[in-house]
Amino acid sequence: MDVDLAPATGQLSQLARERARAEARETEAMLGYRDAELARIADLERPLQRQLETAAIALDIGQAMGLSETQVHGRLASADRVRQHTPGVWVAFRDGAINEHRVREISATVAVLQ
Repeated sequence: MDVDLAPATGQLSQLARERARAEARETEAMLGYRDAELARIADLERPLQRQLETAAIALDIGQAMGLSETQVHGRLASADRVRQHTPGVWVAFRDGAINEHRVREISATVAVLQ
């Protein structure tokens, strides 16, 4: 590989930050969709219908994003935990300083500490 063609490390860092910010935007969109659906579902009269539609939220998100329901539940739980208990970590995620994988690791640590 020609050394002159290798990207500068600064460019690589910037790309990593952009990817992390994109992951944060994805996660925020997932949370927003879930919260809007939960608000809509809360107004339904029949309890069984509320239960079925609530269960379908993760499936809908998963289908839209190419994730399993388990992955969706994990990402949402991690995001909720980090936003609630470590807001500075959430800000760092949104700024691209840390990626989604690290957010999950921090969330798991927070869960153990509680």
